Amino acid sequence: MAGTSADRDPVLAREAAFHDAVVAGQDPRAAVPEPPDSWERAILEAAGPLAGRRALDYGCGLGALSLHLADAGAAQVTGVDVSPGSVAFARARAAHFRPEASIEFVTAPAEATELPGGSFDLIAGRFILHHLDVHAAVVELDRLLAPGGRGVFIETSALNPVTVLLRNQIVHRGRFGAVRVGTEDERPLGRRELRALRERFGTVRRDYPIFWLFRPFARQVLAGRHPELGHRIAGLDPLVEEHAGWLAPLSYHMRIAIERG
Repeated sequence: MAGTSADRDPVLAREAAFHDAVVAGQDPRAAVPEPPDSWERAILEAAGPLAGRRALDYGCGLGALSLHLADAGAAQVTGVDVSPGSVAFARARAAHFRPEASIEFVTAPAEATELPGGSFDLIAGRFILHHLDVHAAVVELDRLLAPGGRGVFIETSALNPVTVLLRNQIVHRGRFGAVRVGTEDERPLGRRELRALRERFGTVRRDYPIFWLFRPFARQVLAGRHPELGHRIAGLDPLVEEHAGWLAPLSYHMRIAIERG
């Protein structure tokens, strides 16, 4: 974990251990690649043409997005993740299902990858920035992107105070049977993190291609005890998205696109 601050190392160790445990015992040859899910489609749509491009899957996890980037035409795909178990799984999965593709995987903190500077035309991330020290990550992203390069990320948002209250006071405290999803150190992105991105990059765009306002509550609080009620409440999201698009910034998830000058 060289290149990170000493106070960050325990966080990285917890993140690595959490995701190592998730993948432990799983067979990568049984993880048949599926079509891109809604989050991955949102990333690919904003990525632009990938033919001949060099892409980095930032926080690659089990390598699903890496495979989709290769399938979309990227000439070279690199996946980086702090979890050795996830990287080993992703590497074996790619070798089994996409042996012809140019995909490599590296174990390293996302804030200090030690990959060559300016070596990527696209950096894509699916729920990774909110696990990081964003101020350190934006410096690394700027270093890694080639001139004119683009970053596209799907992230959790702290811009809606109601969802933040739900997360902090109910989900994280296990009230009303709430089930916590994710690691103890992750934090949704708020105005401070978005400001750090804007200060580093000339172009930062934010939108909400997938509206989730009620579903996090339904999934984490109601699904276990009241599944039918949870299903009905989750069903409010597409209705709101269709008829009240102006509420989009209240979504718990957002897409962030950056460009390097």
